[in-house]
Amino acid sequence: MNPQLELNLIRKFSLKQPQTTYLEVASTEVQTPYLAQIPANSNFGWLIPAGIISGSIITVVIVTYLMFAKFYRVCNTNEAFVISGPTRDKQVITRSTLFFPGFETITIVSLNQVTVSVVRGHTVEKPLRTKDFLKAVFNGSLQVRVNPDQDSIRNAAMLLGTGKKGEKEILVGEEEIKKRVNDILEGHLRDAASQANLGELQGSVETVTNHLKSKVEPDLARYGLQLLNIAITNIDELNHYNPDNYLDIQAVVTRESIVQQNKKELEKVQEETKTEIALLKLQETQKQLAAERELRQKQLENTLQIEQMTAANERQVLEVRETERATQELIKVRKEQEIQEGMIISEQELQERQIQQKEALESAEIAKGIAINQKNQELANAEKHLIESQKEVALAATDKETAIKTAEEERQKAIARIKAEQNKDTALIAQKGELEQQKLKAENEKVMALQLAEAIKIKAAAELDKSLKEAEGEKAKISAQNTLSIKALTVQLAEEHLEKLIIVLPQIMAALAPQPGILGNNPIILAGTQDGENGDPTKLLLATSGLTILTKILQNPAVMNWGQQLMKGLDSEAPLDQNGVIKFLQDNPEILHQLTNSKAE
Repeated sequence: MNPQLELNLIRKFSLKQPQTTYLEVASTEVQTPYLAQIPANSNFGWLIPAGIISGSIITVVIVTYLMFAKFYRVCNTNEAFVISGPTRDKQVITRSTLFFPGFETITIVSLNQVTVSVVRGHTVEKPLRTKDFLKAVFNGSLQVRVNPDQDSIRNAAMLLGTGKKGEKEILVGEEEIKKRVNDILEGHLRDAASQANLGELQGSVETVTNHLKSKVEPDLARYGLQLLNIAITNIDELNHYNPDNYLDIQAVVTRESIVQQNKKELEKVQEETKTEIALLKLQETQKQLAAERELRQKQLENTLQIEQMTAANERQVLEVRETERATQELIKVRKEQEIQEGMIISEQELQERQIQQKEALESAEIAKGIAINQKNQELANAEKHLIESQKEVALAATDKETAIKTAEEERQKAIARIKAEQNKDTALIAQKGELEQQKLKAENEKVMALQLAEAIKIKAAAELDKSLKEAEGEKAKISAQNTLSIKALTVQLAEEHLEKLIIVLPQIMAALAPQPGILGNNPIILAGTQDGENGDPTKLLLATSGLTILTKILQNPAVMNWGQQLMKGLDSEAPLDQNGVIKFLQDNPEILHQLTNSKAE
C-alpha cells in the first residue's frame, strides 16, 4: 500500500466530515485521477493500528533485506573466502557467510587455473648465462592454481593477498599469482642455465623441464599453489655481447671457437661429400668406358666375321671362275690340237694323250689347290694381323682416353684441394667472393679439359684411321705379292741381292786363294808323317785360304735352309716359300756382311 495514500486517509478520517468526500489519489504511474468515495457515516478507527503494524513489518522486512544484501556473502564456484575478525581467525569459507566490514576483513582467493608465460633471458639487463658464459633465452609456459584444500587457501590468502590494512576486501587473483610465480621461476631458470652449455641445454630440453618441475613445485606449495604443468618449448641464444664486460668477452671467445669448429667440420663433410661424388663419377665413367670398349670389340668381331665371310665368298667365286676358265682353256687347247693333228693321230695315241692331258690337268688342279690354299692361309694371316692391329689400336685409344680422363680428374681434385687449403686462412667476408672465383676458374678449366680430351679423342681416331689405312695397304701389298708367280719372286730376290753379291765376288775369290801371310813366303814342302803318309795338299790349301770361312758359313742351318729355298725357287715346278726367304733375309743380315768382310777376317 502506498504510504502517501495512508496518510491522506488518516487525515481525512480525523476531520469526520459527514458529506461525501472525493479524494484525488495522485500517482506518478497513473495519468488519470483515481476517486475514492467514502461514506461519511462509517467508522474506520481500527485502521490506524493495523497500518502501524503493517508499516513496521514492512520496515523490518526491508531493513532485514538490506542488511542481508549488505553483509551476506556467497562464494562462487571458482573462489573461496578467508575471513578474519574478533570472532573468527582466518576462517576459510567455500559456501556463504555473514560478513561485517567494519569488524572483519575478507580475502577473496581465486581458484581458477592461471597460465604463466615463460620468457626469460631476452633482455640485456637480466641475461641467463650458461656454463660456457653464453646468454640463453628460455621460452615456454606453466599452469598453476591455488590448491583447493583449506591450508593452501589460507597460505595463499596470507602470502599472496594484496591490499592495505583495514580495507574491506583483499584479492588473491591472476596477477598476484603470476607475479609470485615469476619471482620463484627466475632463480630456478638461472640455476638450470648454469648447469650445462648452451648446446647441451638445446639438446636436452626435456631434462631441463624435469629439473625445473622438481625445483619449482616445492616452492609453489609453500604459497598454497599447485603446479599443473610446465613446458619449455625453446632454448635459444641472445646474440648481444658487451665488449667491455668480462663475462661477455669470455662468451664471445667460446662462441667464436665453437662456430669455427663447426665451420671446419662442415667444410670437412663437404670435402668428403665432393670426394665421394667424384669417386662415384669416376666409377660411372669407368663403367661407361668398359661398356664402350666391349661394344667396340663386338663391333670389330662382327666386322671381322663379315670380312671373313666376304673373303670366303670372293674366294669361292674366284675358284669357280678359275675352274671355268681352266676348263675353257683346256677345251680350246684340245680343239686346236685336234685341228692341228687332224685325223692322222691314231686312236691309241689319242687315248694316251687324253690320259696325259688328264694327268696334267690333275697335276695343275693339285698345284692350283696348293697355291690357293697358300694364298688363303696368307690372306687369313694378314686379316688376323690386321684385326689384331685394329684391336690394339682401339684398346690403346680407349685406355688413352681413360688415362686422360682419370689424370684430368685427379688434377682437378688436387687443384681444388690446394686452393681450398690456401683460402681457409682468408677473411670470412672475402671468402664468398674467393669461392665464386675458384668455382668459375674450375669451370673454365673443366671446359678446357673437355676440349683437350675431345681433341685427343679426335687425334686418336685419326691415328686409328691412319693405322687401318696402312693395314689395308699392307693387305693389298700382300695380295699383290701373292699374285706374282714363283719365278717372279725368285727374280725379284735375285735383283735385290745379286748386285751386292757381284760387288763382293772378287773379294770372295781373293779370300779363297792361299794366304801367304799364314805360312810365310817360303816354299811349301810336303813331308811324310810318322805313319808313313805323305802330306795332303788339299787340306793345307783349305787351311790357308778363305774356303774354311765359306765352309763354316755354309754349315749354318739357316744358310742351308735359305739355299734350299732358293734352289726350289729356281725350279719352275717346285713352289717357293717366298715369305720364308724374305723373313730369313730380314732376320739374318749378317750373312751378306760376313761375305763382304771375309777378306778382312
